[in-house]
Amino acid sequence: MDDTKRIKIAEHLIFSYLVLFPFGQLIRVPLDFIGISFVIHPTDLIVMLSFIFVVVLKIEGLRVWGYFSAFILVCIFSYILSTTFYPLNQLVVGLMYLIRLIAYFAFFLLCYFFIKHNPKFSKILFDSLISVSFVVGVFGWIQYFFYPDLTALREIGWDDHLYRVVGTFLDPGFTGIILSLGFIATFSRYIYRPKKVQFLLFVFFLITVAFTYSRASYLAVLVASGFILIQKKKLMAFGIFL
Repeated sequence: MDDTKRIKIAEHLIFSYLVLFPFGQLIRVPLDFIGISFVIHPTDLIVMLSFIFVVVLKIEGLRVWGYFSAFILVCIFSYILSTTFYPLNQLVVGLMYLIRLIAYFAFFLLCYFFIKHNPKFSKILFDSLISVSFVVGVFGWIQYFFYPDLTALREIGWDDHLYRVVGTFLDPGFTGIILSLGFIATFSRYIYRPKKVQFLLFVFFLITVAFTYSRASYLAVLVASGFILIQKKKLMAFGIFL
């Protein structure tokens, strides 16, 4: 297969993933197999296809692959060891997480391959990531205003959140980190190339993160913004932001 076809397949996989990602837990598919319950996410299926694509076409080129391979070997050893004292249902779930971890790293390799052979698409992909974060934020506000009380979800195994932006992921920490990444992307752009739309976006992300009440997300925003402002030697601005 020539590079043109490989690039096209990589593009379809990456952007299909980005389109589905903001829907979070709304598109999860619960399944039961031989008495073992588990959940399939369409985004995970795309990632698995990416893994097959990366392996079959032997896509490589990252020095970090060697370090990741060592980490995976440790994980596999840990999993083999766990078979001596964990029940079958937990072993199946653990194996699926291990496969998922490997597949997501393959997806990272796929993105690397795509950008390496299409430098002009780096900006498009960056804009797409901001768009995904923005949609996650919009869904979060819809949930906040129309479904602020999620305490009833405790009955089906979810955390019981009240008056927090949890979004389609039903988790303020996870939603908050996605919004924090959107904030970091738009804030860094605004600092280096000030534009009104970038300002409005990073303020939107900042306010939305605030309503998740996620301390990890607060810390991510603080550290990232501090790094950017100190790097640009805007110490006064960082003091005001802090």
